[in-house]
Amino acid sequence: GWAQQLAAAWVTMQLAPTATALGVVTFVASIPPILLLLHGGVAADKGNKRIILIWTQVLFASLAFVMAYLVGSGKLEYWHILAFAVISGIGMAFEMPANNALAPDLVEREEIPAAVQLNQAIFHGSRVIGPGIAGWLIGQFGAQAAYIANGVSFLPVILTLLVIRPLRVSTPQAHGSILAAMREGLGYIRSQRRVMALIWVGLLTTLLIFPNFAVLMPYYVKNVLKMGAGAVGTTMTVGGSAALLGAMSIMIVPERYRVRHMAVGFAGIVTGLLILWAGPGLGLMQGHSAGFNLTVACVGVAFQSFSVSSTLGIAATIIQQTVPDELRGRVMSVNSLAFMGAMPIGVMALSALADAITMPWEMLISSLLYGVFAFVLLLPKLRN
Repeated sequence: GWAQQLAAAWVTMQLAPTATALGVVTFVASIPPILLLLHGGVAADKGNKRIILIWTQVLFASLAFVMAYLVGSGKLEYWHILAFAVISGIGMAFEMPANNALAPDLVEREEIPAAVQLNQAIFHGSRVIGPGIAGWLIGQFGAQAAYIANGVSFLPVILTLLVIRPLRVSTPQAHGSILAAMREGLGYIRSQRRVMALIWVGLLTTLLIFPNFAVLMPYYVKNVLKMGAGAVGTTMTVGGSAALLGAMSIMIVPERYRVRHMAVGFAGIVTGLLILWAGPGLGLMQGHSAGFNLTVACVGVAFQSFSVSSTLGIAATIIQQTVPDELRGRVMSVNSLAFMGAMPIGVMALSALADAITMPWEMLISSLLYGVFAFVLLLPKLRN
């Protein structure tokens, strides 16, 4: 969860206080999902999604409690963090497809959009609340308390999974070998142009947009705005709150207007990046107070976060409603792989570009590329 990410970053910086050490943890954690997500999708379609989720939540809770012990006993070393990142990544490779595929089985088919939207709202709500609670616990009681709280937070989830029963139990149709089942899922995606385009929306957003506000925003605040940790926290809170509102906004969008709403989302994403570029890039922030400049940055972050959340939420809703139950795990694993695989590539590429030409101008290039791909290549396929 978001709380554990903050706690892991905190203890990593204490053991190895370099940006590279933190980046290595993030990179190592992304390797297992990239390698195993398609296997996780097959497992979700062949097996019992609820049981998979129970065991992955048990794994995550156990990791949190073991980390709490290592931190509290003073025995934690950097290699422990790397090892736990790998194990957690393996769990995520099976948890993500099962989680995405189970939600539609819990409701009637006409209620799938509401279920997807609620799932999105919970995700972004935790993004707002989790880091705040973890930061307070670390400040008051140390990182061990944050890990203990994170481990305890999985217990209600496990209890809920033990008692719920899906309304529909899909008959496993992923026959044959794992490789054959993967080919079946990939073949379905290739045959459905809209599903393929929606997955490309997530891939493109992850490559060009997500790294800017999810990973590089602290760099922007510190090196472009010349502000400290408090300003970083403000932008994170604004971004998380806007993303939560974006997820909730999907609930009021009629089905016939979803693609139009995605087009508005594309425009909002580009607008957010242009706001973040224009202030320092055109010198519009010179002569203004730090509070004014932070406000402008928060407006850009809000545009971006709201639009990304609503756009990807609608994409997930359409995919969930389109895909047959027996293929949902595999298709959603590919959708998750687009995010997990593109994220480290996007972070490395945009970080290098920001170092070379400064981050505001990197944001301008990212926004222009995103606008061209989204409006010229993807939107026509979504409308058709």
